Amino acid sequence: MAQNPVKAYGSSISAYFSQVMHVLTTHAVSELGRKGQVTPAFKQDYRAMLAVYDQFKGRLDTDYQNSVNDEIDEADQQISKNKVDPDSISDVGEYFTQYFETNIRPTKITGIPSVKSKIAKLTAKKTSSKKYIKVTGTVKLGKKANYAQIKTYKGTRYAKLKGSHRFNKKIYAPKAKRVSATVGYYSHGHFSRVTPTKTVHVK
Repeated sequence: MAQNPVKAYGSSISAYFSQVMHVLTTHAVSELGRKGQVTPAFKQDYRAMLAVYDQFKGRLDTDYQNSVNDEIDEADQQISKNKVDPDSISDVGEYFTQYFETNIRPTKITGIPSVKSKIAKLTAKKTSSKKYIKVTGTVKLGKKANYAQIKTYKGTRYAKLKGSHRFNKKIYAPKAKRVSATVGYYSHGHFSRVTPTKTVHVK
């Protein structure tokens, strides 16, 4: 952790508080039993994850709090049954990291230049059956976003962003030649984009 508390918020490349969450999440997952059994070491790391989240959740937008809380509720249910899916724990950490970096990090206070939201990488490849295409993307975010909007000749589909600022979607579109995507915030049936549209040819 940086000695200067303000610098602990990190830069546009790395946000140190979110790095702490990432490390705790990785450790927690590694401490689960082979069949998802809860261990004392896992409980310690998981409690630390919740402590980091509790420190900042009051500064997250309500929609973001609700998303993380839903992931925590799901994880808690699995913990109570002593059968934990590692992805559930990873989702808690990943969603916090995404929302921390887009909703909390004080770019104006630290003098860090704002990040321009854009789709850094977009690929669309046909599956072996040639009937589906797999669309994957990586995003750089400076504004709130939770979904990618993907368009083909078959229409519009949505893919939820992962905490690592990535998305993927398998779409039935056997005659697709091109795919376009944009990323934004989706809520109550309304989508507001925060990135320019990016288009690629299907490979």
